[in-house]
Amino acid sequence: LASKMLPTIASKANAALVARSLVGSLGGGIRSLVNDSSQEQQQIDPDSPRPPNAQDFVKVRIEPGEWDDGRTDPTYRPPWKKNRARIVSAEDYANRPKAGFSNQFASPHDAMLLMCWLGKEDREAIYQLYLDMMESMAKSDRGVTSHEYVMRVVAQKFGISTKRAAAVVQLQHNEDRIRKEKPEQKIYYEVQEHVDAMAQNYIKDLYEFYGEDPPKGFVEDPMGTDGTGDPDRLVRGSTSANDLYDVDALMRQKLIREKAEAQLSIDGHVYVEDVDDAERDVKLDGNAKKLMEAAKNAVWEDDSSDAALATDGAENGEASAKNKKCPRRDDQAPLPNNGLGIAGVWAGKDVDGRRPRWKFAAKIIDTTKDAKKIKRNRKLKKTYDKGVDNTLIEHDGTVRPATVKEAYCVSWKPVRNEKEFMFKDVKQAWLDRTLRGKTDAWGRVERDIEKENVAEEQAKGGEEMEGEEDVTQEMEGEEEVTQEMEGEDRKTGGSENEGGEENSEK
Repeated sequence: LASKMLPTIASKANAALVARSLVGSLGGGIRSLVNDSSQEQQQIDPDSPRPPNAQDFVKVRIEPGEWDDGRTDPTYRPPWKKNRARIVSAEDYANRPKAGFSNQFASPHDAMLLMCWLGKEDREAIYQLYLDMMESMAKSDRGVTSHEYVMRVVAQKFGISTKRAAAVVQLQHNEDRIRKEKPEQKIYYEVQEHVDAMAQNYIKDLYEFYGEDPPKGFVEDPMGTDGTGDPDRLVRGSTSANDLYDVDALMRQKLIREKAEAQLSIDGHVYVEDVDDAERDVKLDGNAKKLMEAAKNAVWEDDSSDAALATDGAENGEASAKNKKCPRRDDQAPLPNNGLGIAGVWAGKDVDGRRPRWKFAAKIIDTTKDAKKIKRNRKLKKTYDKGVDNTLIEHDGTVRPATVKEAYCVSWKPVRNEKEFMFKDVKQAWLDRTLRGKTDAWGRVERDIEKENVAEEQAKGGEEMEGEEDVTQEMEGEEEVTQEMEGEDRKTGGSENEGGEENSEK
C-alpha cells in the first residue's frame, strides 16, 4: 500500500530547504541529516543558561534571534514572541496573492504591521540597566568592561535590537551631558511628553478601529516586513516527498539545527573590550621598524649638529656612522626671532619656540611580496596591503608608530564597526572617567527643577523687557512722526499766510 500512495506536495515550505532536507534522501541522506542533528544536540545545549564564552565578564547567555540578510549576525533582530503581538507569519506574507479586489490590506494583522512606541519609562529603564551593568563590571576582579556585550544584554532584556539599545543609551547620555555641561540650554521635556501621549493614543485608536489588540509594549518588526517580504521564504515551486518520511518532523529538526548553529555562533563570538585606542600602537614589521630607526638616528645639518657629532666622536673615539648629516635647505632654516612674528592666529605668541607642527602619516607597503605572488601565479591580480598596520607618524621631527586612534583617521582605515560607532561617544566618556579621572564625563545627571524654573522665569522676564523696549521704541517712533507732521503743517500754514499778505498788498 505504501508504494501505491501518492506523493505529498510540500507547498508551504521553503523550496531550497525542502530540497536540501528531502531530495537529499537518496543514498541515506535523510538518515545522515537526522544523525548529525542528534550529535549536535549532544554537543550543544541551546537551553543551557550557562554561557560557554571564554571571556570571564560574560555572565548572561545571549539567545539567538533572527539573522540579517548576509547571515553574519544571529542577533540582528530579537526572537519573536507570539504573546506580545499578533501578526501574519512571514511565510504567509511572502506568499500572499499579489492581485486582489482591494488596494490595501484588511487589517494590520494581514499587513504584518506593528504599531508601537518606546515610551519614556522604557527609555529610562534601558539607560539605568546600562549604567548598573557598567558599574558592576568595573567592580569585578579584572575590571574589564565591554560596551558591545552590555548592549546585547540590554537588548535581550527589553526585546529590542542591539542598534536600538545603543541609540537609546547614546541619546540619554547626550541629554545628561547637556544638563551637566550646558545648564542654560533648555530641554523641552513637555514636548516629548506630548509626543509620547499622542503616539500612544493614535496606536490605541488604530487597533480599536480594526477590532484588534495592540502590541504589549514595544516590539521590533520581524524580518520580512519590508517590500514584498523575505525573499528566502518565498516559494517558487513545489517539491514532492515520499510518504515514508515525516515532513513536519524533518522541518522541526531543521529548525533545531538552525537554532544550534546560531547559538554556536553567539557562544563563540569575541566581544570588543573597552580599551583606549589612543594608547595602543599599530603593529609594525621589520621594514617599518628599520625606517623608524633610521629617522631616529638622522641628524639635521644645523648649528647644533656639528657639536652633537663632535661630542659623539669624543665619547666613542670616532664619529658615529649612524649619525649621518642630512642637508637642510634654506626654507627649512629655524624660524626667525625664535618663532615670534608668525602671521595669523599665532602672531605674537611663543609656543615652545616653534609653532605647532602638522602630523604626517605614511604606510609602509612591501611591494616585493606582491611581485613574488604574481610571479608564481600570473592570474593573480595585484593586491594592495590593507589595514592600518605599518602606519608611521612623523610629528615635530619624531617618527613613531601610529596609535589606533590616529590610524582610523587616515584614508586607508578599515571599514568601521557600525555598532561601535553608534555608542562611541558614551564609550569614550566611560574611558575618560575610568582612565583619565574625569568623574563628570559619564553617568546620570538628575533634573534640577528649581534651576529650570528660575531659568524659565529669567527667560520670560527677558522677553517681557524686550517687549517693553519694543513698545517704547514704537511709541518714540510715533512721536517723532507726529512732530514731523506738525512741522510740515506749520511750514504749510506759514507759506499760505505769506501768500495772503502779498495778495493784500497788491
